[in-house]
Formats: sequence, structure tokens, C-alpha cells
Amino acid sequence: MAIPPNYKWLGILAKYVMMNKKGDHIDWIISIGIFLVFLMTIFVILKPGIIPEYKNDLLFSIVEENLKNEGRDLITNDYLGIYWTLYKTPLFVNTEECVKIDFPFSGNEKFNKVYVKKPDTISPAGSVSGNLLRASESKKYDLLHSKESFSLVSTQPCTKPDGSDPDILDEGDYTYGTTESFNGISLTKINNLRSQGYTNLKTKWNYPAIKEFKINVGNTPTDVVGFSGDPPIDVPVYTKSWSDWVLYEDGSRMSKTVTIMVW
Repeated sequence: MAIPPNYKWLGILAKYVMMNKKGDHIDWIISIGIFLVFLMTIFVILKPGIIPEYKNDLLFSIVEENLKNEGRDLITNDYLGIYWTLYKTPLFVNTEECVKIDFPFSGNEKFNKVYVKKPDTISPAGSVSGNLLRASESKKYDLLHSKESFSLVSTQPCTKPDGSDPDILDEGDYTYGTTESFNGISLTKINNLRSQGYTNLKTKWNYPAIKEFKINVGNTPTDVVGFSGDPPIDVPVYTKSWSDWVLYEDGSRMSKTVTIMVW
């Protein structure tokens, strides 16, 4: 005789199967969710195939800040920017004869290079050697000096009319005046940056490799730093300009327009 169906047992079995199916769906949904979160994390952090966007203000600030850096590369000793500071210290003495004066600034980094001249001229009128300064033919001198070296050449040490070496002047017979400072663009530093190469310069300045820049001082071909040639015509080029001084070694200055182009 056939065993009658146990409806209660079938109900329990059906409920068990449905519960297991629901569990499988939940596990599947959780797995997909974890996978999607993983993919989103990769795109947010690694950004595969996505070119980073650099705002123009950032590109301008990178170039401008590096241009005004007066330091040197710690490894190559190359200049990092195009600006420099020149100092001028007046010296007053009580005679126009050849004099020998105590020079108390030896070892001061601002007096790394010293050029002695008469006021309102660029001709040398003396020299500095160690802790002594020699000068002649004036009662006032301008001492041009800087942390940077420059090419101006001082005169040979002077002597008295009879050819003898002058005595060191007493402190009351001379006075050093107040030092002034002047900041401007150095043509020597522009040439130094050009010689370092555009690719190396971008690396030192931490400029984005996929972006370009070009700097022009006074629209002179010899005073261009950065990208060689004209910017491409099929991309937007952004420009920033300002007026500044080119500061020469003799203290004279000339106004120039500095133009930065980025793209």
C-alpha cells in the first residue's frame, strides 16, 4: 500500500530550500558589492588612463616661484632662478690719496664679491683683499657686493705717490655708510638656466611632465627659457606678464617685460 504524502514534511523541506536560496542571493549581492567597491577604489586612487588636470594658476605659480628662487642646486650648484640681489655700501674717507682701510666684512656672505668704484661711474677705483681695502682718487666710494660672483674686475692695489705702501687709516678718518639692496633679473642666470636644458629644468622645478612652459624676458630671443620654438596652434595657451628690472653688475637697471606662457 502506498505511503500517503506527508504534507508537513514537504512544507518543512520547501521552507528549507527557500531559505537556502535567499541565503545564496544575499551572498551574491554582498560579493558584487565588495567587487564594485574595489573597482571604485582603483579608479579613485590609481585613476587608470585618466590624465590629471592642472589649473593654470598652479602652473603659473610653479614657474614664478622658481624664477624668483635665488638659491642654487645643492648637487650641481646651478642657479634655480633668474633673480639676484646686489648691495651697495658707501665709503667716506678724508683724503683722495691712496688709502688702506680695515675691511670688517670679510667672511660675510653678502660680500662674497666686492667691486669698488667712484659714485656715478662704473670705473674701478680700488680693490679688496682679505681684511683690507685699498682705494684712491676720491673721498667717496661705492662698494658693490653680492652673494653671487660677477665679472667686474677691480683695479690693482694702489700706492702712495712715492711708490710706498700707505699706512692703514685710523677709524676716525673713514666711515662706512648704510647698505642698500637692489633686486632684479640677472642675464647671467638666464643663460645658466638655458644651459641646464628644458627637461632637466622641468624636473628641478617639479613642473608637470605633460605640460609645457616658456619664459621670455623683454621679447629677446637670447633671453628665452623653457620650450623651444612657438607653442602649438591647436591647444589653448595662457599668458601672464609683468614689468620688472634687469639688474646689471654695475648697479644700473633696465625695465623689461617678463612673459610666462603655459599650456
